Amino acid sequence: MAKAIIFPVNNKGGVGKTSILTDIIAALSRGYATGVIDFDLQASMAGTLIRDLSIGNRRLEFYDELEVQKVLLQEGTTLVFSDPMRRLRLEVQPSETNLAVFPVGMLYNNPDCRKKLEGIIQDDFGSVDVIGMDLPPVPDPALIFDYSLKPVVEISGDATLFPIVVATTEHNSLQIGLDQFTGVYDYLLSLGVEEEKINPILMINKVRAEWNNDIKAFSRIEERDIEKLEAFGLMNEYGSKIVEELKREGITYHVAWLPYFPHLDSERADGRFSFYFGTAPKIFHFPEIYDLLDREGYLKNDLTDVEEKLFVAQIHSLSNFLCSKFKPASTTFYSQNLERKNVAEVQSRLIESMKESREKVFTEWAENPNSKNYQAWETNEITAKSWGYKYKHYQIDIPGTAIPVEVMIQAIYNTSEEIYTISGRQHDPDYKERLTKILTEGDTSSLKYAGLHNLSVKFDGEGDSSTWEIEVKLKKESSYEQTINERFPVDKTMDFFLRNLNDALSK
Repeated sequence: MAKAIIFPVNNKGGVGKTSILTDIIAALSRGYATGVIDFDLQASMAGTLIRDLSIGNRRLEFYDELEVQKVLLQEGTTLVFSDPMRRLRLEVQPSETNLAVFPVGMLYNNPDCRKKLEGIIQDDFGSVDVIGMDLPPVPDPALIFDYSLKPVVEISGDATLFPIVVATTEHNSLQIGLDQFTGVYDYLLSLGVEEEKINPILMINKVRAEWNNDIKAFSRIEERDIEKLEAFGLMNEYGSKIVEELKREGITYHVAWLPYFPHLDSERADGRFSFYFGTAPKIFHFPEIYDLLDREGYLKNDLTDVEEKLFVAQIHSLSNFLCSKFKPASTTFYSQNLERKNVAEVQSRLIESMKESREKVFTEWAENPNSKNYQAWETNEITAKSWGYKYKHYQIDIPGTAIPVEVMIQAIYNTSEEIYTISGRQHDPDYKERLTKILTEGDTSSLKYAGLHNLSVKFDGEGDSSTWEIEVKLKKESSYEQTINERFPVDKTMDFFLRNLNDALSK
């Protein structure tokens, strides 16, 4: 069975190679069968996964008897998301990997140990798609790879290699990592590995990041480091944009950028912290689910930290790169159940909730006319808020899918017509046509307004994530509109509108 083999090749310590490999395997284990071989005698990755760091630095005979273990990387979880019209339930399966510890000294001291390694690859990892290999520092490829990577490649047969060069933005880290990989690349070619089977990944770790309009931008990097990154062709426009591919000395690298997490720095510093492993599952751990929720509109008001967004983007990029080169068979790691609520029941509750919020707000305004407090609350399917002093504001947000556009147009038009008739003024004959055009045409990403004297309606978004925003103003600066407001107080305007909206919904 064809396999992908992922392994760091750094000689310099402290750049986070073991933590990053743990993260990659944990992330890939959601959709693919994975296995890990720790070839380092310190066994820091194995110790992290089994939560027992004493497994490292034992006599080699200990590892000869050590069996492959099944390790739980992250527990399963249930995620539930709800809005007025829908309820989405996701059942996320737990992720796990196979773990073997096989220090490089075992083959060096006893070539017969190759049989044990063959058993690991062919039997224990027989159905595995991706193998992660944690290696000791690599001062010279032959010293380490002859007793680790080389036999794994030979035993696996058809393997696609993903060597990882981990660097930071420190002055010399990038230079050292790339210079060293040139020797690693030549070594792999000397083994007879085809060039198209070697897919190096340059991972720049601990990058201080900002997120601005989907452009990954970096801040607080020392000027000399920015100059170094620009010199390597990794940044342009003075650190404002990054690249995802680097060509250097005839080698093409896929480039991934991992953000610096200030609140996790102390945990990462000891080299045993994994962003995925050993932590409670969070939405941004699962790029596929994150995208699903974003498409469905559930993340509209749930912005994660910029570091988390950047991490998700980079895991996506890395996964897509692996799949483009290796094309393993992925499995679905979650199931989803989407329930849609009864529209008529929701609409009935909406009207009642709007009446309740209207009563609450106007009572508050009457009892405390000088109050400047901002208030917000939720009642069933609506969110209501009030604010202001000189000009009072009252806004109701309701799901766009609960009120069809044509119903909202009819309610607004009928309310406006009522006010004009009572005031003895002639209603604009083209008002309904203009109102329809305002609410139904134009760029769907822009806001569309429909004015109704001291009440305005705004439609924001599209599809299941859209929202109707109904705003009432107690006063306006225009003298004409002030006259209208005095003859038809804002609470009356709201009453007219709610009655007409209820009538339009019932037809």
